[in-house]
Amino acid sequence: MTGADVKTQLGAWNNSLLKDEFLDLFPDFTEMKNFINDRVRGKILKDKLTKTVTTIEDKFFSGGSYCRRCQA
Repeated sequence: MTGADVKTQLGAWNNSLLKDEFLDLFPDFTEMKNFINDRVRGKILKDKLTKTVTTIEDKFFSGGSYCRRCQA
């Protein structure tokens, strides 16, 4: 996936068992980031996932809503 475009990388990620394994780590944000660095390939995907985890972590610890489905 390293050389693939963002759409291909995201499609592969969204249909992978790796994603399920990653989501099982929630809410251990440190482990989620380690997982991204150790197991995910493709700079675009790694950067997107890291940014998303950081945003959710910030909202989680500030008491903000981090779940799109939870928002009214």
